[in-house]
Amino acid sequence: MVVSRRRAEGLGILILVMLVYAGSLDNGFHFDDDHSIVRNTHLHDLSTAIEQMERVTSLDSSDAVLWAKRGGLLGSVGQMEKAATMLERALQLGDRRPKTAYNRAEILVGLGQRAWDEGDAKMATTSWVRAQDLYRTAGTSYRRSAQRIAQLEDRLR
Repeated sequence: MVVSRRRAEGLGILILVMLVYAGSLDNGFHFDDDHSIVRNTHLHDLSTAIEQMERVTSLDSSDAVLWAKRGGLLGSVGQMEKAATMLERALQLGDRRPKTAYNRAEILVGLGQRAWDEGDAKMATTSWVRAQDLYRTAGTSYRRSAQRIAQLEDRLR
């Protein structure tokens, strides 16, 4: 099997980041690292992690999971617009994991509320309608999905 140079570089960078990160936690490596970084307060270098994910997604722009991870990291530092864009990209690339749909929906609810508070009812409505669709996609994997759909239906009345 022939592996393209860009893909090999991307995988190499990803493996290097994972190895360095695994050794820095003193408690083992977790595959789902976006939450682990936030919970391990001794590891405060989210900006480097975000930069590395940006580089990896530029090397392999077709990997939906990488885009979702990048979106999760951006969301954890409050960069909601960018996070929403990255998560939408992951969905467009075929990421069908309920977590990705749920995270994108949660961000859209927040962005919709901000738009509403700023007087942009059209943007708020657009965000909330899309969030409803995503909560339905996430389905019963997340108990809050049904509750959030009901809340959004009330807001949209």
